[in-house]
Amino acid sequence: MARRWSDHAAAILAPALGEDAPLVAADVAAGRAFLWEHPGAGYVVTRWDRAAGGRELVIVAGAGCDLAGCVPHWQAHGRLYGAVAVRAHATRPGIARMLGGLGFVPVETVCRWKVE
Repeated sequence: MARRWSDHAAAILAPALGEDAPLVAADVAAGRAFLWEHPGAGYVVTRWDRAAGGRELVIVAGAGCDLAGCVPHWQAHGRLYGAVAVRAHATRPGIARMLGGLGFVPVETVCRWKVE
């Protein structure tokens, strides 16, 4: 069951969300994204994205849980609810390698220039 955004979830997810934390919190509050609690006080944020002519489940962020054990749950969730793909963004090379071991393939490189 999806959860409401909370200070506890925000604290656990803070390293994964970085500067995007307020945006993700607002998306969860507005129902555009969903916060899920996993055993062991881990959290995952997901959202649905219309892409490639169909629905794509996006794993926005996750923290505090066994990621390698958690991701197959989201792959099954995507399959069950008609996703054409499950997408995850990773900023750490180790996470990208772990996702590769679960069948994910890199599709793009994202670069950001910060306006100051």
